[in-house]
Amino acid sequence: MIFCVREIWSVRRLQTTAVTLFLSVLLLACAAARAEDGISSRDSLHLAVAADFSEVARRLADDFSAEAGVPVTITSDSSGVLTSKIRDGATFDVFLSADSERPQELIDEGLAVPKPIVYAVGTLALYGPDLDLSADGDALLRSADFATLAIADPETAPYGRAAIQTLNSLGLREALQDKLVIGENVRKTLDLVQNGKAAAGLVAFPDLDARRLRAWVVPERMHDPIDQAMVVLSAARQPELAKQWIVFLTSAPARRIIEEAGFRLP
Repeated sequence: MIFCVREIWSVRRLQTTAVTLFLSVLLLACAAARAEDGISSRDSLHLAVAADFSEVARRLADDFSAEAGVPVTITSDSSGVLTSKIRDGATFDVFLSADSERPQELIDEGLAVPKPIVYAVGTLALYGPDLDLSADGDALLRSADFATLAIADPETAPYGRAAIQTLNSLGLREALQDKLVIGENVRKTLDLVQNGKAAAGLVAFPDLDARRLRAWVVPERMHDPIDQAMVVLSAARQPELAKQWIVFLTSAPARRIIEEAGFRLP
């Protein structure tokens, strides 16, 4: 009986060893195939993307990945949060901000090179799921006939700063201060409206998709331009891929996608 147990254990050990060898060979074969294609397992492009541009960036990343033959990883948050992460040592190849000031600050600090490139111009809009604001959205703001108004954090999100500037332009900042609900970034601000935690919100127009017809586009004169700039980071692990991305994003096909998504072109 002892002999039989030992024999079975030996057989199982041989089977485990065989499986391990097979997996090792398979992994080596995959690595060799990637090498033949000229793609190292370490080749990938890592983007830090402002929240308002995240969905468009994913679509563009798919096209870039197919063209360049490398995967693209996207980390999305407010521009201010991403800037803080970069300063704290987070490793990205390209930073796509929702403003041009933060990329310039990183350049001044030696964390990015050589200059910011504006890739899109954002549009602020007032939206409420139960409201048709397309004709006179400012009338709703002036009436204050709503319980809560969502805006992105003006300290970290350019759209939040534009929202505060809009309220200042209308002379409504103090009157609406107690109604404000703050989202971490502009996409989470839209979530607050969609989830019923705010009656309306000043959000990114491109994020509204088919809902745009019921939104009020805030006139550009009411806030500073939302010039969205990108920059290659000094700590980029893939500087050549980063440069390829910059060229790709300024190409005619990419610009067409950006415009169709609801952004204005620089």
